[in-house]
Amino acid sequence: MPEEFRILILGNTESCRTEAEVYVPQHSDDPIALVYESPNGWAVEQLEDAHSVRSAALQKGIEAAKQSLGQYVNRTGQGAPAGLTVAGLSLWLMEKADGTAMGRRVT
Repeated sequence: MPEEFRILILGNTESCRTEAEVYVPQHSDDPIALVYESPNGWAVEQLEDAHSVRSAALQKGIEAAKQSLGQYVNRTGQGAPAGLTVAGLSLWLMEKADGTAMGRRVT
């Protein structure tokens, strides 16, 4: 059975954090929720069409987003190196625990 949701991970350089956009159903064009971890814990922003989505599918997507984000070591944006370009900051935010970012070794 195919997943009811899709997750897109991105490095938000304006807010200095790694985020997960949750799309329900998976082929929709607009995200239904935005998930990220702040220094105060996990945050979920439900976007404008969230009320029209089945709650179970949305909850599964949010939990999967949190699990996916867990592998990004700089996801909260704390301790960002000074002097990074926007591209450098995005790459830093996308670094995973295995030393890769976007499929390439960075350490």
